[in-house]
Amino acid sequence: MSTATQARSALSWEDSLQLPATPATLEMLFAGQIAGLCVPDFLTAEECANLKQRAGQYEFENYLNVVPRIEKVGITVFEFDQIGKKEYFAAVKSANQRIARLTDGICCPLQRVLDWLAALSPNRRVGVAHEPELGPYFAGLFRRIEKGTLIHVDFAPTEQPGWAVAQVCSQLTFNIYLDVSPIDPGLVHVWQRQVRADDESFKIPESYGYNPEVVKDVPFATITPQRGMLMVINTRNFHQVCTAGGSRLAVSSAVGQLPDKSLVLWS
Repeated sequence: MSTATQARSALSWEDSLQLPATPATLEMLFAGQIAGLCVPDFLTAEECANLKQRAGQYEFENYLNVVPRIEKVGITVFEFDQIGKKEYFAAVKSANQRIARLTDGICCPLQRVLDWLAALSPNRRVGVAHEPELGPYFAGLFRRIEKGTLIHVDFAPTEQPGWAVAQVCSQLTFNIYLDVSPIDPGLVHVWQRQVRADDESFKIPESYGYNPEVVKDVPFATITPQRGMLMVINTRNFHQVCTAGGSRLAVSSAVGQLPDKSLVLWS
């Protein structure tokens, strides 16, 4: 029995959050076998404070057609799937420039995650996703989720089938928390169940969310965001962000694994 298999069999879904980030546990996360990976102090308190202060100088925009409200700096495939692929890639350069100005002289959270993933994946390519004939995707969204989310999943092959990122066979998301409320920090619930085709009946009409019945009696793990922490979860698992008691600022991006095992990031 492998070390990874032994660890998985010995731990509950909730307790799997205590596993360290290693090549083996990253593979387990892509396979949906653990609830997530959490790395405390991925950014320093000073880096978080400086990024929070800089972000306060920027006007955050609301996600289109998302309730409860989510605010962000940057662009998302989720939104531009309704607007147009060419329009998304036409906006990538300006979105990257905004993030570069926001992070200039402080640190580049996206590059730090790319380096972290590369260290855990020495035998495969790691980089920002690329669309043939249109260029690189945007990655590294600054985002405020303070009003919580509905129970949902994120998986490009079913949600954005006309995009190159739909070629991924498994999908994660990372969040680096720059600022969280000390009381009610916006807990993250991750259920031990991945979406299936027959779950469509639980989908809330005209919404990205699902009826809570879809995860009735399913075990779940709860992640408590902390300033500076990197959190990575598998977004094919049903998950939900709870309402925060105040500020909740993070840097976020999707991480997909292609059939050749290379990793691509996008927002």
